[in-house]
Amino acid sequence: MGDLYEEILMLQPKRLAQLGEEHKVCFLLKVLYGVKQMSRVWYTKIDVFLFIIGLTKSESDHNLYFSMEGDWYVILILYDDDLFLNKDNTNKLEILEKELTKQYELMNMGLMNLYTEI
Repeated sequence: MGDLYEEILMLQPKRLAQLGEEHKVCFLLKVLYGVKQMSRVWYTKIDVFLFIIGLTKSESDHNLYFSMEGDWYVILILYDDDLFLNKDNTNKLEILEKELTKQYELMNMGLMNLYTEI
């Protein structure tokens, strides 16, 4: 998932602890799914990456990224570990998808057909 920038120790899962070594702990080198720090590590990593590939973070919504050049735009919305893309330039979107695919494993779910504000 992502690199940790702090020390995190975790108790061994009871079913994996060897007899006589139950007191030992695990020193995490990478964040695990479910660890409290996971969201922050993921967001920091993707935030830096999106900046590097040329997207600007919205000042009013830190989950909204955009790129505008001339008469075209690309908008990316980050929601947990999902990305929603909107564009008016197919070529720019394809370039963005290629860059994202180099760094992350993506699954294109097709067009969004429902959006509900909470």
